[in-house]
Amino acid sequence: MWIAFMLLCTGTSALTCEVRAKTEATFLTEEACAQEAMVVARYFQQQGYLAVPQCINIKMGVSL
Repeated sequence: MWIAFMLLCTGTSALTCEVRAKTEATFLTEEACAQEAMVVARYFQQQGYLAVPQCINIKMGVSL
């Protein structure tokens, strides 16, 4: 299972950044996650944000 994350920044300072996660749904493959994350990143980039997408593999049933 894969979850998409996005680093969004409004400026060059780290203080202007936040991390968002798509929590409504997960992805079965890394490719599906990356495709959607890139679409969302392009949207935010067109709005003037620095947007960096990332997909993380979540292992179920593994203790931390």
